[in-house]
Amino acid sequence: MNYDLAHRDDASLLHVAFTTFRIGVLILTLAKLSQAQPASVTQALQKTMECKSTPAQTSNHETRIPSPYDRPYQPLPWVTVKDVLWALYLYPGRLLSRIPTLLNLSLNIAGPVVQMLSAPRKDELLQRFAAALGPEKPPSVFVDIARKYIANDIRRVGDDLLLERTNANIRCISFRGREHLDGALADGKGVLLVGLHWFAERAAMRFLTETGYPVMSVRHQEPPDKDMGRLGRRFFQPKYISFLHNVIRDEVFLGDRECALKILGRLRCGGIVSILLDAPFSQQLVELPFLGQTRDIPTGAIHLIRISGCTVLPMLALGHARALKILIERPLTFDRSLPNEEFCQAYLPPLIDILESHVRKYPDQWDCWTKPWKKP
Repeated sequence: MNYDLAHRDDASLLHVAFTTFRIGVLILTLAKLSQAQPASVTQALQKTMECKSTPAQTSNHETRIPSPYDRPYQPLPWVTVKDVLWALYLYPGRLLSRIPTLLNLSLNIAGPVVQMLSAPRKDELLQRFAAALGPEKPPSVFVDIARKYIANDIRRVGDDLLLERTNANIRCISFRGREHLDGALADGKGVLLVGLHWFAERAAMRFLTETGYPVMSVRHQEPPDKDMGRLGRRFFQPKYISFLHNVIRDEVFLGDRECALKILGRLRCGGIVSILLDAPFSQQLVELPFLGQTRDIPTGAIHLIRISGCTVLPMLALGHARALKILIERPLTFDRSLPNEEFCQAYLPPLIDILESHVRKYPDQWDCWTKPWKKP
């Protein structure tokens, strides 16, 4: 009897998943048709929407905190491929996560398809790899890194679905540098984990929290997304933000007026805070060499280090939720008596050099190869 009930539940989940998939295909078809409309019709539709939405946008902008990394307003298409993928991910994808075997099967099926459809993305990756890792290496090396990079991106998508659940069952196969974290916590000055956007970063934060090291993550609540349409911005982006909150849980947003106070409060209580230094979402940025080019690096973390007196530990997360590897390096030393600007100039470049060495060693594990390197 129990078997029959479980079988019926699985069948109903499959039915809902395939029904939503068919709806997504229909929406995608409509999106393609809307892109094929004559220019005059498309422009007329956009003007109509702009006229209806202008008052609401103005009132929202009057109450919202201005942000230095806001993009200039541009009319969005009605529906994009990203919107359809959001719909499939947030609804049938979350249902599939209730059946791990079915989720893994879906990811294995999606892998070759995504690899095939990622040709333009691979071209950009190959260019970035050649500039960062050296053009003297054979192209086959970069092609292999690009393939692994996309596979890790797909794996992270599945990890997020698992991490939303309370019993994520993360399996860590290597935790090096744990003694550095224990020693820093024993000092009682707070710990700042500095790193980059690794594919396994969220799984690592959850593992640390579940093993007695609660971590507060600092992140941008609504990063710019040039691929979403109006449908996505209106319905799916808010759902995805809520979904990520269930994944990350202990977090503070850069747009929060009390962001710095919350970080300092956690550190002064002897807690742990994680800050990622490769996203150009900050009011204060400095341009530094990074992977053969220049990148806008936020300076807020280095000022926070000087003010708080916390222990700073570079951190690296590799793999995925079922085979996680964590590396925490030795604590860094600072002369906090230096003036603010001198402190930044003296210690931010060496810190970025350490993190850059991680990317050079594990290029397929870093998420931000194809994301903006400069402030939008």
